[in-house]
Amino acid sequence: MAIPYIRHGQGMVRSYLFATNQDLLDLTDTLGARILEQHDFGNHCYHTELGIGDSIIVVESADTSLPDAPRGTTMVYVPNTEAVTATLTSKGWFVQDAPAETPYGETQATLVDHHGNIWYIATFHAPTA
Repeated sequence: MAIPYIRHGQGMVRSYLFATNQDLLDLTDTLGARILEQHDFGNHCYHTELGIGDSIIVVESADTSLPDAPRGTTMVYVPNTEAVTATLTSKGWFVQDAPAETPYGETQATLVDHHGNIWYIATFHAPTA
């Protein structure tokens, strides 16, 4: 149910990240992110609301990393951690921690985008009875 006082009616809590424009493209290409809204500030700088699955994140982006902008950490659940890790690595993202099984039932990798944001890419494995 859409909530009228929340932008796009959902996502009461959302990550607000700074990134490069390439990172924005990588998210749409690899994670199927949808641009819900985008404002052009000029000089290739954008404020973008992205929908990823049932979630929304906000990304301020520019052609290059903004050295004084803060870095963030975001977790994204995907069907195949290894495949997403391989795709993002081919786009120049850095693998901080390769995909591995966690004690809490996930295959998880830690990647770093062009701006320095940390992304936990994970696949949850339902426990077997």
